[in-house]
Amino acid sequence: MEKEPTVSTPLAFLVWCLLQLSFLKSISSVPLSSQAEALLSWKGNLTFPSTDPRVLNSWSVSSNGSSPCGWYGIQCNTAMDSVTQLSLPGFRFSGTLERLNFSAFPDLTHLVLANNSFSGNIPTQIGELTSLQELDLSSNSFTGHIPSSLTNLSQLSRLSLSTNALVGEVPSNIGALTRLRSLLLTRNLLTGEIPSSITNLSGLAVLSLRFNRLSGEIPSNIGALSRLTFLGLRDNRLTGGLPPSLFTMSKLAALAISSNNLTGVIPPSIGAMSSIDYFNLSNNHFTGELPRSIANFSGLTSLDVSANNLSGKIPAEIGELERLMDLNLSHNKFSGSIPSSFSILSSLSSIDFSYNQLEGPVPNSNIFRNASSSAFMGNRGLCGEVQGLQLCNSSVVNGNGSSPVSGNGSRGLGTRYVIIIVVIAAVLVIAVFVVLVRSLIYRTPVRSRSSSVEDGGTSSKKSEDVFSVWNYDGKFVFEDIVEATDDFDDENCLGIGGSGSVYEAELVTGQRVAVKKLHSAEGDDDADEKNFRNEIQALVELRHRNIVKLYGFCSHPRCKLLVYEFMEKGSLAGLLQNPQSAMELDWVKRVSIIKDVANALSYMHHDFRPPILHRDITSKNILLNEEFKACVSDFGTSKFLKQSSSNWTAVAGTIGYLAPELAYSGRVTAKSDVYSFGVVALEVIHGGHPGELLVSISSSSAAELHGMMLVDVLDKRLDYPSEKVEKEVIAAMAIAMACTRSNPVSRPDMKRVAEALAACRPSIGLPLQGITIGQLKDAMI
Repeated sequence: MEKEPTVSTPLAFLVWCLLQLSFLKSISSVPLSSQAEALLSWKGNLTFPSTDPRVLNSWSVSSNGSSPCGWYGIQCNTAMDSVTQLSLPGFRFSGTLERLNFSAFPDLTHLVLANNSFSGNIPTQIGELTSLQELDLSSNSFTGHIPSSLTNLSQLSRLSLSTNALVGEVPSNIGALTRLRSLLLTRNLLTGEIPSSITNLSGLAVLSLRFNRLSGEIPSNIGALSRLTFLGLRDNRLTGGLPPSLFTMSKLAALAISSNNLTGVIPPSIGAMSSIDYFNLSNNHFTGELPRSIANFSGLTSLDVSANNLSGKIPAEIGELERLMDLNLSHNKFSGSIPSSFSILSSLSSIDFSYNQLEGPVPNSNIFRNASSSAFMGNRGLCGEVQGLQLCNSSVVNGNGSSPVSGNGSRGLGTRYVIIIVVIAAVLVIAVFVVLVRSLIYRTPVRSRSSSVEDGGTSSKKSEDVFSVWNYDGKFVFEDIVEATDDFDDENCLGIGGSGSVYEAELVTGQRVAVKKLHSAEGDDDADEKNFRNEIQALVELRHRNIVKLYGFCSHPRCKLLVYEFMEKGSLAGLLQNPQSAMELDWVKRVSIIKDVANALSYMHHDFRPPILHRDITSKNILLNEEFKACVSDFGTSKFLKQSSSNWTAVAGTIGYLAPELAYSGRVTAKSDVYSFGVVALEVIHGGHPGELLVSISSSSAAELHGMMLVDVLDKRLDYPSEKVEKEVIAAMAIAMACTRSNPVSRPDMKRVAEALAACRPSIGLPLQGITIGQLKDAMI
């Protein structure tokens, strides 16, 4: 056997390294200048939105050379002198791929053009990108067939062509892509059968063919996809029954095959799929009973078998599914009563038993008592203390067999009057209390100009100002701040927020500080003074490494000023909005920022007495220093939670970060801060305000959420998280989604959030590329 060469001297080792480097550089046969030329030629075919000139400005040949490696959206392997990534998602570019010379990029590993307006066919030449590991052309307007040449991409691990107008069949040789982990062809116009070769993709974790026109049966050997965690086949034209091999898929977490023409029974062997947390077989033609073995789905959060022909009794074993949140058994032929075991399902938030043949009392629990009457209509004779149902001790039943609207009209009317009277009385009591509290507050003097600062610092007196800086010698007064900011010159302005403008200033000691000049609310001096006092009181008492330090304050007839420690990197919002600084915020820094904010809020809510709520947590109010340490700032609307006082108050905060319950309630709770933190955490991960993502999460069906991939919501300006930080990103995303749950009771508190982030033990043991938003939403912390 031939021996491997050995390196005996340092000089020989150096020569060996140089030879290896030379070999790597020789791998790419296409020089960077040719790759730049290919990109510029393609750019001439594109139409760019006038509002975003980033690519136009950076894609140009400069005097420094013709390398494209510094262009926006382009990444290179410097060892090979070759382009490896072309990533331009979400820029609304329009044009085609036909003028892109694919042969110029032999080392391209990632081609991501999602969420644009590209059209035309996907060129056959795309099969020349033999090094490609990810191809994402989703959410465009591509037409024509899926080119069979895609099967040449033997290194491909993720393929997403969802949300286009592609026609024809799924390539019959799709099984050649044996390294695929994720195959997403959702929302196209694909026809024909699911190719049997798809079962060769043994490493596949996610398969989504939803919202197409596929026909035929589910491949009989589908169980060969032993690593599959999500199977989405809903809204097609599939026929036949459930193949027995399906029930051997022990890692499957989500099964979404609703809205097809599937028939047959649901066999007891389905209970072997013990990892299922989402199960949707609705809108098919299944018959027989719902098997009791469904109780084996111990982690099940959503069960929907509505709109079938299922009969028999509802299995009482469903009451053992402790994590079940959504249950829909409507539009079947279930008979008997609703099992009393359902009353212990404390996680239930949505139920529907309508249009069956059910009778007898409904379980006595809040989810049933608070449910809409539509959840029970169309049955034989359900009764109980539920709106729209007759009381079980009443003999009144409608002639058509359906539940009556009310079991006792006079009783219901009297109850409504009692409720109205109680509400009116409560409102009057609260109004009187608020008047008394306001009168007490404003009878108390704001601060004597000759008195010392409450925290024990010194005070400096001039004719018309009060100023204290407890970390200095107390000699800085209003005139000094005016001089340090050049009379609040715009050139020294760091930013403008809702409560004031922030300026950079250098004191006579050489210390750089940030000075906030509070805005005056026209005609509302009381509100100005209250916000000013709130911020001083909060920041004088709060002491935490992740809460911005207040050095001093000044109340002057001209304006009110607050002097803080200087945070060199500015606001989190500003960093995320700027393309260059956003890329500087790598995944390690982003996870650290989320942890910093969580630690600050945990301290405020749980370690400080009395607890204090911020009430305006936004990315603009998170500041970063030179080492990217994050600090919470802007406490103008904060509130101390004192047991002896009311926690009802006017709604405060920033639109887009406010918890949904504040739309109908003015009660201040810590869970409102938790929601705002969740929005900020999602913003850090997504790279921008997650408004559309939050809408999608709240409005999409569970099946749709299980088809949304985590990798699709990550900030596309960054590479995928490395293996070192991958688990932390997954955990942070799961926690952020838990914090933005619509029901405040189901949100974790900030102490639990901070502990979970520190422990970093994601409840989903899957690689990042195989995780869906649905799985994260259902994750418990």
